[in-house]
Amino acid sequence: MLLVLTHSEDAICDELIPHLGEVPFFRFNIDLWRDYRWEITGAGYRFEDRTGRVCEEREVRAVYLRKLIFSPPYINVPAGGDEESWQREQIIQMVNGIRDLAEVEGKLVLVRPSRTASKIRQMRLAARWFPVPEWSAYHGPGIAFKERPVVVKTFASVPVGKGSHVMVREVVPEQLSDAHAWLIQTMLTEASHDVTTVFVNGRLFSYELPRTFQGVDCRLPTALEDLPWLPCEITEQEAQGIQSMMKDLHLDFGRFDFLRVNGRLWFLEVNPNGQWGWLDPAGTNGLYKAIAEEIRKAWSQG
Repeated sequence: MLLVLTHSEDAICDELIPHLGEVPFFRFNIDLWRDYRWEITGAGYRFEDRTGRVCEEREVRAVYLRKLIFSPPYINVPAGGDEESWQREQIIQMVNGIRDLAEVEGKLVLVRPSRTASKIRQMRLAARWFPVPEWSAYHGPGIAFKERPVVVKTFASVPVGKGSHVMVREVVPEQLSDAHAWLIQTMLTEASHDVTTVFVNGRLFSYELPRTFQGVDCRLPTALEDLPWLPCEITEQEAQGIQSMMKDLHLDFGRFDFLRVNGRLWFLEVNPNGQWGWLDPAGTNGLYKAIAEEIRKAWSQG
């Protein structure tokens, strides 16, 4: 059996399942954890959903980690914490334990917890193969930043009060509050395209989006829904840089984000568990197939 660890609004998982063919699967949605009966002991784990379907550890041949997040409504956690935020963290750590068991046993497919792919290390490592916009992670006043304009970024995609997220946006560094730590980076105003490359165990799938959308962040709904990301080519040298980075980061899966400036790719980041379904919405350019093949391969060898 394949155990899929995800959440109830994971549309990518919905689209991927039909590509798995004969592979039997059990889906555990972390945000609906109350809908399952489950137990984890020294002898193994067991999940049962509302329909009576059961997943026992002894039957699990592969585990696929998607996204361990709680779907809306988000909660605005007070400074002193609350019972619901505590409970959610318990469930996250519980499912992480299942993930870690699968990793040790060689059953975890493609997406693995990254202990070496922090953004800081990524940007230093990427500079061996790609130009990287000037960046600074800091706390305190008086940060000297040579290039302008500048955008603010985040180290983690987490909700900030009432489910809002901090998106990439242009800022004036001197006007940022000293009460917080910040990650800022030079904005490449001359970029013509956003380019993203999905790495699937050595195979590369690259797509581009012209920078004709409103705002700075290509993750905005107008960019994701109204403008198509189209397959594109990258150079052999750029492909080799991606392969070398993933080898150094010890990752089998990741989505690279670049900006194309005068035909050259500038590195932004690699997400070890980045979203990808919106790049192949019809499931016809090979991305879904490649990921499904890796899952089926791991399941057949389990």
